Amino acid sequence: IEPLRASRLRKLNVVLDPNARTRLDPAEAARALGDALPNTLEEIRLQWVHPAVIDGVCRVLRNGRVRVLELPGARHLSGDVFKRLMAAIKQSASTLESLNLDRCGLTLADVHELAAVLPELKRLRELRLPNNDLGDAGVIALAPVLAVMASMEALSFANNRIGDAGAIALAPSLA
Repeated sequence: IEPLRASRLRKLNVVLDPNARTRLDPAEAARALGDALPNTLEEIRLQWVHPAVIDGVCRVLRNGRVRVLELPGARHLSGDVFKRLMAAIKQSASTLESLNLDRCGLTLADVHELAAVLPELKRLRELRLPNNDLGDAGVIALAPVLAVMASMEALSFANNRIGDAGAIALAPSLA
């Protein structure tokens, strides 16, 4: 762990196999990975990770260097874990350009947390939230914020059961 944390690594891409058999407790392994994340990271891509890695991600985010954060497949990222992540993202607002929370099991309460943080992210160009089952209510909660985010270049809400009401609410954001 220490060699990784002491490194000057700028980009990290880790894809974990959620079906792998291991002797380690998944939460323990995730905490170890989080503890090992170097403070020099600018791009963090962690796929299928356990929520216990978030404390390490938050520590690195607070350094204000992270431009890209991707946590696809980080199931059960909601609730208190998501609140901690949003607080750290808010602190790194000056650098974050891309956020991918694909398949993270976000709840409507999480979407409201995200909506409160998004206005702080002045450099955010890309927001990916596919496969979270947000529905119309989730998109309606985000739409007013997205409409005033001048830096936004790419949005993904694929596979979120968005109907007519959500599409109508989102339309002004796309103009």
